[in-house]
Amino acid sequence: MKKIGISLMIMALLSGVDARAQGNLFQEIILSDLQASIARERVEKNVIDWRVGERSEYKMKAVIGNLGDLMKRVDREEGNAIWLISEMTGQQAQKVEAKLDRATGQILDYIVNGQRETPPDNGFELISQDEQTITVPAGTFRTIHVVAKMNSGQVSKVEVWVNPREIVMDGNAKTIAYTSFFPVEIILQRFTRP
Repeated sequence: MKKIGISLMIMALLSGVDARAQGNLFQEIILSDLQASIARERVEKNVIDWRVGERSEYKMKAVIGNLGDLMKRVDREEGNAIWLISEMTGQQAQKVEAKLDRATGQILDYIVNGQRETPPDNGFELISQDEQTITVPAGTFRTIHVVAKMNSGQVSKVEVWVNPREIVMDGNAKTIAYTSFFPVEIILQRFTRP
């Protein structure tokens, strides 16, 4: 009964937030996940070596239940850059296209729902990292668990569990984004290599 009351309270909070604000929140969640994963990748290799055709699928969950699905894929190459497409379906549809410099991980171009935007400059501070084994629907993986504090926006902190050797692209097995509303979990369901 208590859980239902909390869920109703959160749904009431969200119903008072306009669709644009909700869209910005989910855009921030996707971006914070990407930033933390890229940071780990840069520390490991100082290069992004993702391949066109790599794809990963996630479930997004919160205390109010399933928020939808997130699919990430490397769409194409452009010079020394790649285009990463992140599409969220469910309660809030969102498509984010990010052109990433392979050498630096810098976002060179950023398109949200067909509109070119300047990516939010949230910045982050690495709090900790350690090794952990994690089990998600896609399997059991030895990962690097990274905790980072976000310096602005609606996401205050993010935790990611990554294994770029076994999992495609950023190697993300799980993310928890701590938002101003509630934590959002992004959990790897499956991934494919080209």
